[in-house]
Amino acid sequence: MSVIQGIESSGKTTVALQALAECQSRGGVTIYLECESAFEADRGANIGIYNDVWVEKLNLDVEPLLILRPMHIPEAFAMIEFNVKKVRALDPDVEICVVWDSVAATPPSAEASEDNDDYQNKQPGQAAREVSMGFRRMTSIISDNNVVLICLNFIKTKIGGGFPGARGSDDATIAQRALGQHASVRIKLIKIGSIKGASAKISKGVRVLAKNTKNKIAPPFREVEFDMYYTSGMDDEGSKLDLAKTKGIVKSSGGWLTYGETRFRSTDWPKVDCHDEVVTKLEAKVAKEQADALYRYKPDKDDEDREPDDSDIDYDEQEDDDDYGPTPRGTRKDDDN
Repeated sequence: MSVIQGIESSGKTTVALQALAECQSRGGVTIYLECESAFEADRGANIGIYNDVWVEKLNLDVEPLLILRPMHIPEAFAMIEFNVKKVRALDPDVEICVVWDSVAATPPSAEASEDNDDYQNKQPGQAAREVSMGFRRMTSIISDNNVVLICLNFIKTKIGGGFPGARGSDDATIAQRALGQHASVRIKLIKIGSIKGASAKISKGVRVLAKNTKNKIAPPFREVEFDMYYTSGMDDEGSKLDLAKTKGIVKSSGGWLTYGETRFRSTDWPKVDCHDEVVTKLEAKVAKEQADALYRYKPDKDDEDREPDDSDIDYDEQEDDDDYGPTPRGTRKDDDN
């Protein structure tokens, strides 16, 4: 389970839709819990949802994108569990990606009920308790069914926190401790700039800084910057150019970029003659780095032939030894006599 959090207009929904599009491009099933009533089908199609891969997957009797609208937090968990098990029963190998947009916009059960007195009595901390209770069960379900679950959560300001820095960070999120405990990956998105269009007053995208604040499957505390356009999502070509500069394939000097004898501007990047050659070299270099990283963690082939040492001793199978342990009081004096 992954958590993506950030303030408004930081790109949380766009990143989640990009993940859904990637899952669909592999022929997978995507489930979208739409709790903010702000889903745009046209924008999702521009990012890559509803692609043509599903034309060849007619044997699976399920829609490529399931849009669900839960009324409260327990119903959201019930919908995820029911649909995941239903899809997995139809196809045990299909990839499944679930996006919950967002946890903060999903009310607790008492708030969604018609009893106002029940809401007033149970409101403090109820969302965190219901989220924690649901994930204690949901974690094993998504793990057993090999499901990618992405939860979106927005950052708000603490009430009475004073000015920033007076009491540490003044940021807070709904069910922060519950989501942070059960999440395997937690990413914080920060808007650090704006991408101008034809006019300086028109913005066509944002520059986003993504901080990995928790990671159980890879080294944490990594940072990355990328461009995100409002209509088409993350800039894939710009990310390739930034990575090529980081890997040293493309040299940067002032406002010019150089590859061999080719000199070009960043605005001309997708159309330059050396584009395909740079991308091919970049993919080969990244693949080699990944292979080297996997090889370092590969177990030694000669482990079966080595002689056993103390680490191979199974202490549970050893016989009990009466002489092992501290000497009882008075035993040493009796032995001397």
